Amino acid sequence: MGSGDDIHWYYLHTNGDLIHKRFRPDPSDFVRRIWAMDPADRGTGYIILIEAASLGARMNRVLELAKSWGMDGEDGKTFCERAGFVCAATETEAGPGFEVRHKDDAPERTSGFGSSPLLALISYVRKGDFAQAA
Repeated sequence: MGSGDDIHWYYLHTNGDLIHKRFRPDPSDFVRRIWAMDPADRGTGYIILIEAASLGARMNRVLELAKSWGMDGEDGKTFCERAGFVCAATETEAGPGFEVRHKDDAPERTSGFGSSPLLALISYVRKGDFAQAA
């Protein structure tokens, strides 16, 4: 993480809004989760978007931030690799996309599928028990 001046804060409101703040927001009954984002560490952005989507953030906001932050297919594949996921191009009834699974997954663990690596990761987390633990 960078210096404190570089950190941006995001929080998930109970109504599904994913909101940016320049300073750390105070926890309240309306805040489901708070994340620190270091613009110099792209991984923090992926974690925010994956966790927020899995906790009920509005997908249009998740996709808006992903586009703004340049989290495209190649960048997403790099994040997957660094986080221990296998990300493979695949074809489903919905068309071309990506399948992700963690390298340490048990064979019965369901993979995540999506039209981008980010969306496949969100699908993977939603299918697991991670969203409940967050």
